[in-house]
This record gives sequence, C-alpha cells and structure tokens, in this order.
Amino acid sequence: TLLVLGGLLLPIEYQVNCHCELQPVTRRFIAAPFEARLERTFVEPGDLVESEQLLAQIDARDIQWDLSTKRAEYHRVSKERAGYVATHESGKAEIAKFELERLQLVIDQLEDRAANLQIRSPLQGMVLVGDHTKLEGVTLEKGQTLFEIAPLQQMVIEVEIPEDDVRFIEP
Repeated sequence: TLLVLGGLLLPIEYQVNCHCELQPVTRRFIAAPFEARLERTFVEPGDLVESEQLLAQIDARDIQWDLSTKRAEYHRVSKERAGYVATHESGKAEIAKFELERLQLVIDQLEDRAANLQIRSPLQGMVLVGDHTKLEGVTLEKGQTLFEIAPLQQMVIEVEIPEDDVRFIEP
C-alpha cells in the first residue's frame, strides 16, 4: 500500500495538444505600379527573400510599342509646328506647341514605366501571399496586390488551448 501511495506522489507530465498560429507583427504589400502585363514571377509563398531581390518582371513590349508610337507622333507634331511657324500661323503653332508638351509628358511617363519593369522586395522577410505563376501573361491593374511580405524579426504566436486543459498550463 505504501508503494502505491508513494507512486501516486510522483509527478506525471501531461501533454496538452492545441492549435497554434504564428503571425508577423507587420506586413508589407507590394502592388502593381501601373497597368501592364505580368511577364514572370520569381518567388512563391513561403520563399525567404532579401531586400531588393527580384520578385517579378513586367512585360516591356506594350510599353515599348506605346513609347515608339508617341515618339513618332511627337516628331510629326513638331514638324507640323515648324510648318505653322514658317507660314506665320501663330494660332496653329501655339496649339501644336501645347500638343508637343502633352506628348512629352506622356513620353516621360512611358520612359519611367520602361525603367521600372522589375518589381523588387522592399525588405528582407518571407513571402506570405503571391503565387502568380498562373497570371503570367495577364494584364495587371494598377494597385493590384501582387505580394505580401512579412519581416521575420518580430512574430506573435496565438495558442488555442482547450478550456478543459487551461488549468494544467504554466508559463
């Protein structure tokens, strides 16, 4: 009897099974900078990325096509303006001047887009959302969320302990 009572005094480790979820404290969303076609993605959810690592490439063909069209139009309007100036048609020359300014702004915008065809990670972390392999070749909308990246320095863990087992838990 003493042995049985002595055995009951020994501590027994009790395992509590519970669901837990690890969430980052902060997240960064990377969106499409302008409307364009997605050429290729280089990461998928779960990948660890470094700061400035290439995430996706935007197709340059449409932008280059629009850029060459606007440059040709700019050249045509500048020739028209020169003709109006030569024939002393100041009203038409002034309208052509404003058209040249408008075209130059469009060209500048397209050149900026052509220079920013690579989507890069702004920070080091893990890709949480962003499996776009099926979207390659599809036109993206401006502001469409492409990737969600979480830095791994600070995380919050949420543990769902069954109500019956809470009394057995110690910090």
